[in-house]
Amino acid sequence: MHATHGSAAVTPPGWAVDLITRKYHDDLLSLGMQLPERTSLRIVMNDVQDIDAISAIYDYPDDALNHLKNAAKEFLSDFYVDNEYLDRIRIEIIDVSDTELIRISQIRKEHVNRLVKIKCYTMGMTPTTPRILVAAYECMRCGHYNYIVQEHDKLIEPFECENDVCGRRSAFKLDERKTTQQDWC
Repeated sequence: MHATHGSAAVTPPGWAVDLITRKYHDDLLSLGMQLPERTSLRIVMNDVQDIDAISAIYDYPDDALNHLKNAAKEFLSDFYVDNEYLDRIRIEIIDVSDTELIRISQIRKEHVNRLVKIKCYTMGMTPTTPRILVAAYECMRCGHYNYIVQEHDKLIEPFECENDVCGRRSAFKLDERKTTQQDWC
């Protein structure tokens, strides 16, 4: 099974069409009537009985989600739902089996691109604070912007204006809109 990202009018596999039209028929009709306010359809893994569907969802979750979304869009397009709204549909997989349960410390290369259930505990939280990477200082004399790379915790201001015509050595204002920042924990 290969990714079909970027393809137009992809026909979803039979397992996706069957799951969407048989098991989630009523949920999908309800979703169609509530678009665009509601956009998510939840697929309960305990409801999935088809071995092809189970295998596709666990082994190729990105492709499976795309197939399920395409099946849902195809189903709802028969009811004249606006295509713009159909593109907003999201498929959520919930109640993943405990057989797929692993601890974060046990994640290995064989888990990459597979659907897994992770068990973890949050021990604490630290607030995120913005960290300036490149400060943009406006010269108050000529209006030229001076960009200073920030490598330390203390904010470094320009010594003089980089504009050859100005060359002023004071009166700079930090412009936060033009400053490059990063969230930092």
